[in-house]
Amino acid sequence: MADVENIDNGGSAFPCEGGVDSGLYSDPGMSLRDWFAGQCVGAALGMIERAPMEQYKSMATKRGLKVEKGVMSQLAAIMSYEIADAMIAARGGRS
Repeated sequence: MADVENIDNGGSAFPCEGGVDSGLYSDPGMSLRDWFAGQCVGAALGMIERAPMEQYKSMATKRGLKVEKGVMSQLAAIMSYEIADAMIAARGGRS
């Protein structure tokens, strides 16, 4: 599993400054990495569901997972973050 502390998260996806009445509220929002992964998870699940069993096993094994009940969700999440990381790298890590 990746070293989460050293992953470029792309910065905030939906930062918010100001707030309800006080003006002191500040919320950095979710990370761009989480946003990108969330956008990819449906496609990842679809790809996994349509994959032949041997390809599915290969995708899971490559990521250190054993093919058993519940692994499809884990695999989709891992693949979604792999895609999100690639998207952040492709944009040069800009936040």
